[in-house]
Amino acid sequence: MSSSLFRTPPGSAASPEAAELRSIIDNLTDAYYRTNIDGSILLASRSVEALSGYRPEEIIGRNITEFYLDPAARTAFLQALADNGGQVQGYEAGLRRKDGTELWVSTSAHFIYDDAGKVAGIEGTVRDITERHQIEAALRESQQRYKALFDSAGDAIFLLQNDRFIDCNPMTLRMFGCTREQILDQPPYRFSPEYQPDGRLSKEKALEKIKAAFEGTPQNFDWMHIRYDGSPFHAEVTLNRVDLNGTSHLLASVRDVSERKRMETALQLSRRNLAEAQRIAHVGSWDCDIATEQMEWSDEMYRIHGLEPGSRTPGYELLAEIIHPEDWPGVEEAINAAVRGESCLDSEYRIQRPSGEVRYVYARGELIRDLQGQPVQMVGTMQDVTEHIQSLAALRSSEERFRDLAENINEVFWLVSPDWQQVHYISPAYEAVWGASTDSLYASPMSWADRIHSDDRDSIKAFMDNIDLDQEEIGFPEFRIVRPDGEIRWISTRAYPVRDQEGRPVRVAGIAEDITERRQAEEQLRQSAVAFDNTAEGILILDTERRILAANRAFTELTGYSEDGIRLQTPEQLEPTLDSAPDNGVDWQTVEQARRWQGEALLRRANGELFPAWLTVSMVLDSNDQPANYVYIFSDITTIKRSQEKLDYLAHHDPLTDLPNRLLLSARLEHAIQHARREHHQIGVLFIDLDRFKNINDSLGHSMGDEILTESARRLRGLLRDEDTVARLGGDEFIVILDQVRHSQDVIALAGRIMELFRQPFVSGLHTLHVTASIGISIYPEDGRDTDTLIKNADAAMYRAKEQGRDNFQFYTQELTNTAFERILLETSLRRALDEEDLVLHYQPQISLSDGRIIGAEALIRWNHPDMGLIAPNRFIPLAEESGLIVPIGNWVLQTACEQARYWQDIGLPLEKIAVNISGVQVLRSNILEAVKRALNYSRLDAQSLELEITESTLMHEGGQAITSLESLRTIGVELAIDDFGTGYSSLSYLKRLPIDRLKVDRAFIHEAAVDNNDAAIIRAIIAMGHSLQLKIVAEGVETEQQSQFLQELGCDVAQGYYYGRPVPAEEFARLFSAAENEHES
Repeated sequence: MSSSLFRTPPGSAASPEAAELRSIIDNLTDAYYRTNIDGSILLASRSVEALSGYRPEEIIGRNITEFYLDPAARTAFLQALADNGGQVQGYEAGLRRKDGTELWVSTSAHFIYDDAGKVAGIEGTVRDITERHQIEAALRESQQRYKALFDSAGDAIFLLQNDRFIDCNPMTLRMFGCTREQILDQPPYRFSPEYQPDGRLSKEKALEKIKAAFEGTPQNFDWMHIRYDGSPFHAEVTLNRVDLNGTSHLLASVRDVSERKRMETALQLSRRNLAEAQRIAHVGSWDCDIATEQMEWSDEMYRIHGLEPGSRTPGYELLAEIIHPEDWPGVEEAINAAVRGESCLDSEYRIQRPSGEVRYVYARGELIRDLQGQPVQMVGTMQDVTEHIQSLAALRSSEERFRDLAENINEVFWLVSPDWQQVHYISPAYEAVWGASTDSLYASPMSWADRIHSDDRDSIKAFMDNIDLDQEEIGFPEFRIVRPDGEIRWISTRAYPVRDQEGRPVRVAGIAEDITERRQAEEQLRQSAVAFDNTAEGILILDTERRILAANRAFTELTGYSEDGIRLQTPEQLEPTLDSAPDNGVDWQTVEQARRWQGEALLRRANGELFPAWLTVSMVLDSNDQPANYVYIFSDITTIKRSQEKLDYLAHHDPLTDLPNRLLLSARLEHAIQHARREHHQIGVLFIDLDRFKNINDSLGHSMGDEILTESARRLRGLLRDEDTVARLGGDEFIVILDQVRHSQDVIALAGRIMELFRQPFVSGLHTLHVTASIGISIYPEDGRDTDTLIKNADAAMYRAKEQGRDNFQFYTQELTNTAFERILLETSLRRALDEEDLVLHYQPQISLSDGRIIGAEALIRWNHPDMGLIAPNRFIPLAEESGLIVPIGNWVLQTACEQARYWQDIGLPLEKIAVNISGVQVLRSNILEAVKRALNYSRLDAQSLELEITESTLMHEGGQAITSLESLRTIGVELAIDDFGTGYSSLSYLKRLPIDRLKVDRAFIHEAAVDNNDAAIIRAIIAMGHSLQLKIVAEGVETEQQSQFLQELGCDVAQGYYYGRPVPAEEFARLFSAAENEHES
């Protein structure tokens, strides 16, 4: 194109052709431009403005390079023109609009030549491709992201088409251990074993999954793959259909879950192992949700409680049911304290299995809190420790038996901890052997080793460092000690691990024997026959063929054999005579290996008499350390054996009376039952309890009580046949087993003789005592078919005899069991009564007989049982005293009565006294003074407004201690009264010593006082006596006007009874009191 085409000569009008061309350019859709060779814009179409925001006249004369985003782009554009013969089509470049935004354009341009054929400029068209460029850029970015995701994915990802791999990411290659070439165009089942874990063919199952995915159902499944090298691994596979360029493909992802599978398998194994370990160790685990109180138990928890796993729902109610009633309050409080976060649960207690079996358990638990510190869960463990507790008891018994044995032997008997760092017992012989006190050894358990000779110290230390407590017997190397006086002694020690029921060593027992003489004899054996003959042990010298060369004098003395009669014979030839036990001979293999053997053997003397011996066989070496002789040494241990027999006797007999104890009684009764079952006869079991024996102990001392028990045993022994048994259970309780009973009359006759026997006075020094017996009788098989039941039922019958006034006998009846069971239920309910507010106080008015006004009230306890209704005090107060519950109940009565009295005073009722009964148990077993002070301080009641009543019988029985407690109460201003006066045996001299203010005449005298001259005389005497001692008299049980008038005439001060008002609740008493006051004032 000629450069003159658009040129208009200066000063001339534009040619018609130029104007037409301008019109064409301005109407082009694309923008037109023209520049000279330097880039200055010479011409631009109107469409440039729509494209760039510049009007044509704004850019004419400016260099086009200014508008490029990249100034270097102009040079690249010119180079493209030059490279393509002076023209380009669709050349893309970035420009900047007038408003600063980016503009991407596609340029089609060519060179303009002058007349000389030289390049004069450039003209071309520009099209806006910004939108397309942005779309392409976004597409490229998306592709880059997809590729990055594809390449960096942690799972293996690949594409399948026509059941072949066509693409995969790098993780696929790493996971399967192959190259792209090795995996592409392969079928998926190429990397699977022939069969899957479920037994199906991998190829068949893979094609099934692929088919389902191609049909549009996504697949997600576990799969067993194999790597290129054939090693297997577990995978989780996902298949999804995708359409690419109109063709269906499968996009697959594979995740290696081998580690997860391994952990799951390990977890399952761990759980199985934990359950098995819990079963073996009898340890159960539990957890409890604090909010819902729902619990989870392991199977072993159920087994510990005697339940089938899952048979009961664990929870609070089950715990309350199965924990022993005596232990439940403490366990309940421990649980609550743990839930409150005050402490961890750490309790040992008893449970009762459904079978009735009682087991000991140890429970631990810890509280788990949430992020806000609130308790959400408690977890813990429980272990059945019954056998442990029983083994400790057995261990204590065993230690006592060993102690008795050890006191009677010359050898040093010792008992230490398994680590040798604590001495539990050392026999007195230690002082004779070591020359040091036993106290020094208790204080320093290894001080015995300080006396070991320096030449032996290292070997003994090395031996002790390697002691194996799994052995049944541990034989120490013999060693020397140096006593404080410088004397050197040889010691032989044997140790025996003492084990619990599970075989674990809990103690180490042993005997240390001073073998100095024996060692000296052995040492001098080769040198002097004199020393050989002076030893106390029997000794045989054998040659290397084990033929007897010599026997010492002790051997002859111990066995009766002459030395000539046995010379050149072997011990084996003599064994039928010397050793009659089949496994009792010398272990010669041990002698050859260890050069020494020792053990116990039963030997026979020449006269045929058997005797136990401790036998030692040692090898004697010559100067070349070769066997030269064997020394056969034994000692007669008859004394030790007798000590063992004595120990066994002591274990089965009562040390005071020499009667069989409970252990031997049970064995004999069980034997009698078996015999009676075979022979079809009866057995009588008589449970004997001495009446009021405690009074003898308390008043005359335990030595007098022991004399009574010893004499009772002597009398009972003299009364019985040889086939019968009398045993002492403990305290003042004896049991007689009457064997081969043909008729119950036989038992009655014996019981009568026993009662007569005890009615005979017991004379000791200046004392003549009268002791009676209460006897309970059970008969086999009517009253029981086992030892425990017969003794238990006889015990129940004995208590019935006590209730019937003592000094009698009673046969067992089922009613006694029912009564005992009712007492247990009542006691259990009584323990809950305080917490559940089932106890209430009723108040009975006390009337001044001088003016008829209410001056006081007696607080009387009632038990409003939820099932049994209102229970009278005479049913539950004795039970409360026996169980010790009377102390908290009495404290509650004191507190409640004082508060009520103060309330009545505050609302204007002129109550002078509130009377409260206190039990002798409260006076003797609790700090009654502190309890009264606490009640008065809390209620703000004046001490003079409180009257405490104690029965006359309590004061008579408890004596000085009760008086001391009452005197302390009187010092704080509390008034004291004797209740039920006249029913005891108080003397005037005793009465005047008592710190009391009132006497309450028992209702038994009041009932007939108006018509019975004797009762009237008694009351008149009591009133006169009381007034002479400055005491006020209170009559209780007044029921008629006649009785009231009679008492008033006698000068009685105060009265109470149904005539004036029954005991009523506090609200009703207040109304009656207020009405009586209003009536009196009117």
